[in-house]
Amino acid sequence: MIWFRTNYVVPVLLGFLVAQQTDSVDLIRSPLASKATDKPPISDGCDRLTGGAIGDGWPETEDHKPRQITVKVVSASEMKPALGDEVEATVQLSNNDTVAIIIPWNTDPGVIRQGQKPNSLEWDAGTFEFSLTGPQLQRGYISLKSLTGWLQSSKHVPGSQITIQPGKSVTALVKFRVEDEFAIAPLRLKEGEWQLSARWQQVGRVWSKEDCAVWNTYYHYDRYYQQLSIPLTIEVTTPSSAKPTN
Repeated sequence: MIWFRTNYVVPVLLGFLVAQQTDSVDLIRSPLASKATDKPPISDGCDRLTGGAIGDGWPETEDHKPRQITVKVVSASEMKPALGDEVEATVQLSNNDTVAIIIPWNTDPGVIRQGQKPNSLEWDAGTFEFSLTGPQLQRGYISLKSLTGWLQSSKHVPGSQITIQPGKSVTALVKFRVEDEFAIAPLRLKEGEWQLSARWQQVGRVWSKEDCAVWNTYYHYDRYYQQLSIPLTIEVTTPSSAKPTN
């Protein structure tokens, strides 16, 4: 989703322009653990998991002010992708706040089990989501099918997080498919010029098991960040039916 606030656009953009990159990560060739935040660990001694409960929470900053970040689509491997094409892209996440932020920064899903009891786990995870907007939409946006892996972190594993200081940024190599993730007739995704945007998605997890009953808690960071998305213009084309010639 693209966020705009008239009285904040100029300083945010200026802050982004001077942001210095501190690290980068490849989320294409890392394990595509798109369901890593949902898949429970191996549960020894239980034929099936029953009972328990699911809970939700929304972390907030200590001063109750959302942290200002910018997510920019820097480049794409194909500027004129066809419907259904898989596209690689580079995105940049910048900290435009006056306070440092800490995000997950390990591509190995196994990090969540290190140093913890097998029946009681806590971890954070993060990834990027992608969307298209354009004048051809009467309202809203189109969510694209993500092929991007997740980043994991645990307080029990040093180095699994990264601290992004004010004015600093990180980049990630990501991947998506030019396909409406929630396609409903009549189809909205068609040929034409679109604005491609990326958004940082972070979640905290607590998972525990007792007597084959499982408790899951999800901590959504929707209120923790206030995001400005800087899009990249792409042109979606019709899939070619031409066959290569020998």
